[in-house]
Order: sequence, then C-alpha cells, then structure tokens
Amino acid sequence: MSVETESETEKSRDADDSTPNSVLLTAGVCSLLIGVLVAYATMNLGIYAMAGAFVVSVAASVYYLSQKDLPIEVAGSASYVAGVVLLLAPSVLYLSNLLTGRVGEVLLFPGDVELEEIESVSEMLFGADGPRLKTAIEGDVGAVVPLVAWTVAFMLVALVLFVVGAVLSDRGSKRRRWKESRERD
Repeated sequence: MSVETESETEKSRDADDSTPNSVLLTAGVCSLLIGVLVAYATMNLGIYAMAGAFVVSVAASVYYLSQKDLPIEVAGSASYVAGVVLLLAPSVLYLSNLLTGRVGEVLLFPGDVELEEIESVSEMLFGADGPRLKTAIEGDVGAVVPLVAWTVAFMLVALVLFVVGAVLSDRGSKRRRWKESRERD
C-alpha cells in the first residue's frame, strides 16, 4: 500500500500536461520548413523583411503545431500550412517586385551565392524584363501570364500538400481516438 503525497500528484499532473518531445521535435522541423517557404515568398522585399518573415512564421507555426497531441497530427497540420503558403507565394513574389519597383536582378539566395543556371528569381518567374507596374496597369497580358503559370504550378504542389495533410490528419485522429478508447478501458 502506497500513499501519494501532494507533491507526487502535482508532478504526475504536470507530466500529463506537458507536450511530448516527439511532438515538439516534429513541430520544430516542420516550422523551419514553413519558415523557409515564407522567406522564399518575401525575398524580393529585402533581407530584413525576409528574415523578419522567417522568424515570425517559425514562431507562429511552432506555437500552433506544438498544440497538437501526436507527431502525425503535427505533420498533417504543417502540410496544410505549407500548402497555403505555396498558394500565396507567386502573388507575394510578383506584388513585392512591383511595389519595390525593382525589375533588376533578384538573387535566388541573399549575399554572394549565385547559381550559374538561374540569374534571378524575377527572370525565372516573370521573364527577362521582370514584372513592371506600367504593363500590369495597362492590361498587358504578357505581364500576367507568368504569374498565372507559376500560380497554377504552385497550386498543384499545394494540392498535393493538402491531400497529404488530410491523410496524415485523418490517421492522427484515428490514433488519438484509439489511444483514448484504450485509456478508458
């Protein structure tokens, strides 16, 4: 016969309320990937905006994803979030280039790192001249075609991420229900 003291019951309650390490690790890795996608989408705004967007997105996604119970639920939710970021990325890249007025070379990576095959993200996404506010306002179809093409391409990848997220979330909810039914029995 054992007698539990108040401190032992408080410790067991605290242990039950804490987030498992596997969930925190999965949330951290997934948040870093989401942060990289957000940084990619905002890279035309400059290094400080890109770094700020990375930090904010990682912090927000770590907080959101760490609220989940199982690592598979974390991966499913992260897949949904990454899909939304990918849906918005081409528009953010395009609009940020128009707003900053930069139609020159935009490096794929900040600093001195360059890839031989791709001279700039702007050229890769929108052609040699890059997006121009004048052509977009005047209704030049050539200014919008690259945006539409890349939006469709990113949309297909986002669709795959949404399907993966749905499958993982469904598996996670089944595991949680199974775990809860085992605890009740």
